[in-house]
Amino acid sequence: MFRTLLLAIAIVSANVSAATPEVPRGKLPRQVVPTAYEVNLRMDARADRYSGMVRIDLDVKEATDHFFIHARGSSLHDLQLTHANIATITAKTELVDAAGGVVRVDSATPITPGRWQLQLRFDAPYDQRLQGAYKVKAGGADYVMTQMEPLGARNAFPSFDEPAFKTPWTFTISAPKGDTAIFNTQETGVESLADGWVKHRYAQTKPLPSYLIAFAVGPWDLVEFNAIPKTTLRDHVIPLRGVAAKGQGERMRYMLGETANIVIALEDYFAYPYPYDKLGLLAAPDFAYGAMENPGLITYRDSLMFADLKSATSQRRGALGTHAHELGHQWFGDLVTMPWWDDIWLNEAFATWIAAKITHGLYPELEADMDLLGGGLGAMGSDSLATARRIHNPVEDWTEVSSTFDGITYQKGGAVLSMMERYLGKDKFRTALRAHMRKFAFANATSSDLADSLAAQSDQPAVLRKAFASFTDQPGVPMLDTTLTCKDGKATLAVAQSRYAPIGATFPTTGEWLVPMCVRVGRGDGSVVECHLLDTVTSTVALSGDTCSDYVHPNADGAGYYRFRLDPDAQTALNAAFATLNPFEQRVLADSVGAAFNAGTLNVTQFLDTAPRFATAKQGDVITAPLGNLEWIKEYVATSAQRDRIDAMLREIWGAQLQTLGIDHRDGDSDATKSLRVDLIGTLIKHGRPQWLVDEMAARGRKVIGLGGDGKLNADAVHRDLLGASLRTVVSVDGKAAFDLIEQHLATNEDSVIRGALMGAISNTSDPELVQRAMKIALGPSVKSGEMIRLYFGASDQPENHAAIWAFVQQNYAALLSKVPSVWQGKIAFFGSAALCSETGANEVQTFFADRVKDLEGGPRALAQSVEGIKLCTARVAKHQQH
Repeated sequence: MFRTLLLAIAIVSANVSAATPEVPRGKLPRQVVPTAYEVNLRMDARADRYSGMVRIDLDVKEATDHFFIHARGSSLHDLQLTHANIATITAKTELVDAAGGVVRVDSATPITPGRWQLQLRFDAPYDQRLQGAYKVKAGGADYVMTQMEPLGARNAFPSFDEPAFKTPWTFTISAPKGDTAIFNTQETGVESLADGWVKHRYAQTKPLPSYLIAFAVGPWDLVEFNAIPKTTLRDHVIPLRGVAAKGQGERMRYMLGETANIVIALEDYFAYPYPYDKLGLLAAPDFAYGAMENPGLITYRDSLMFADLKSATSQRRGALGTHAHELGHQWFGDLVTMPWWDDIWLNEAFATWIAAKITHGLYPELEADMDLLGGGLGAMGSDSLATARRIHNPVEDWTEVSSTFDGITYQKGGAVLSMMERYLGKDKFRTALRAHMRKFAFANATSSDLADSLAAQSDQPAVLRKAFASFTDQPGVPMLDTTLTCKDGKATLAVAQSRYAPIGATFPTTGEWLVPMCVRVGRGDGSVVECHLLDTVTSTVALSGDTCSDYVHPNADGAGYYRFRLDPDAQTALNAAFATLNPFEQRVLADSVGAAFNAGTLNVTQFLDTAPRFATAKQGDVITAPLGNLEWIKEYVATSAQRDRIDAMLREIWGAQLQTLGIDHRDGDSDATKSLRVDLIGTLIKHGRPQWLVDEMAARGRKVIGLGGDGKLNADAVHRDLLGASLRTVVSVDGKAAFDLIEQHLATNEDSVIRGALMGAISNTSDPELVQRAMKIALGPSVKSGEMIRLYFGASDQPENHAAIWAFVQQNYAALLSKVPSVWQGKIAFFGSAALCSETGANEVQTFFADRVKDLEGGPRALAQSVEGIKLCTARVAKHQQH
């Protein structure tokens, strides 16, 4: 029997109690799940707090007397739980995990299966450290914006804050008259309120998880741009606009102008139209990340949205790549979402991979394909730790969620996808992804779902699944030891797998992957590529052809996520063929040399003998590949004679290249040439330091900061590509006089691009007094929360600063923790580990941080990796000092 009455649940105050064993630390129980939200917010960016009401439609799967929701830092009141046909039930809320933001809703009698509605009123403070609904100040005005991923939505409003819960959302925002209020979807109406405020209503969203909700309130500039035109896939235009702090909107026009081409290219690749009703791009005055893919309202660090053709090459390159990454998320991540954080790589690896593909197609001069390769090689560093995560890694506790956002998820994941595309074939890979998009549109999909979609296009589906899982479900970098033999005119390649291990590694080196290995086989004036799937620890591959090979390269086109070692004769042959290899193959060959040095199979002298070969290449990433290890050798293990040799090499080999290029850009220079020039200058003003370059860059730096002149900042005195280097040089030459002026300019300048260069300069000092000042500046009012980390890590680049930095971190821990962005708090152990390389240092970091970070998001893993990194550095120094 059903009775037609609504329930009114008794209103109680929220109580706080200690956590009980049943309190979920990871996923919420599934007996009660949300099916839709209505959220009404009342927000004034000038206030310290805001308020709101949330109605959540619930599907109760089984009878229960309690369920859990998320709310962190807010005050909950006026709880109502309603159902059309059940008697009144008394309920209350109890905060059972304050740090995790877990709230239990308890009822006096069981909540029966069926459709219910939970209503809560709440008020909350605006976050001050770039998470949830947070406040920023720009040009003297206050603004509110959001960053919900990963766990910020529970700070902003009560919700079921998990990616599996994709539901429609209906929003209203009431704000003072004259303020702009923006949401994920288009505004459908406004209502003037009696108190002079205005209520803004928005279209209901497509199904979204809480971490993709976004809004902004304040005196924002709105730039209404040309709509993205119709296509054969889409019968309507997409409204497009920019959002920036007051007076900054016009700076977004270049990036707005590039948006349509990227969106249309993505639509064409996925054969699926852009899924949302509008596209807004918000340039954030302060932001913890580079960007965030909120559908309909993507947020970016403002320097990325302010890029144009006059910007520094790195800024434009980064801006377009990031833009393609975030727009790619509109399909992978937003349209199709992972159900839990163990599969966040499905969002980020795919966005990394598709961004490189789309950017390279539209802007080949930016060499995004080489960036994808470089990212994968860079990820091999963290993938060579005993504490390395798997791509698809279990997440059992909310403190582990933040740890999933790392190079393994983004760069290793992107590299593995690139390898799998090569293995399956580009056309079949694209067909699989198109089917995957259609099947899981506006829903959730797991790693297994993706493997099934790819396997459906394979002639050997079971093998593909196994190969896929061998890279996603175990950590580590495959090391392929190869031996080339030739008998009776037939070449064979014997391959043995192990896990790559750097000096000091504490993990077993055994490992087995199903490796799609592609080999370039050189004969005479030509070469061929042949691919083989290595499905056992040891394999013997018969190479095609009727004659012995002149050389083999075990990673053709650099497409494989693995490292290799050649037998001595094959290595000599490959070295001799270096000039005939393509840039990707040269780059992974350079990586194999660096990997051998880091594993201890190549000593310092051998590395110094080998490094100059790469300076003969044509591509910038190959030319500069050895420079990081050369700097490390000089700073940590070189004898006096070796330091002199390294400086001489830098001046005579890489410095000579710079002299040929010239300091200034020339008409017709490609972006790649410009990037190489900047990279060479950046290295040579720090090491080698040819006098002609130091004198010239210091002179330019003085013009920028007004040293010896009017003392005014003139950032246009140099090309933006040279701004950072000229400022760093003038600090290194003129010391305190330059530092004082730069500090003054930092306090008064609000341009994020210029500020970045100014902060890079004041952190580029080894003067003990100035180092202390730089770190204090980071804690002071002139540096924003999202900016401060660049000062610490910049200063850590100077080994002579390490003791002072570590002491400062310990003495000012509370102040650091209170200012660093909330999402970075758990990574605070890296502030100390970046400045240490000794067994004593490792022990000190472990002792100091162990209790302090155990309940911070990402804290335990960051500490473990920090300590391991220090120990590996210590072992590396000990090994190479023996030679």
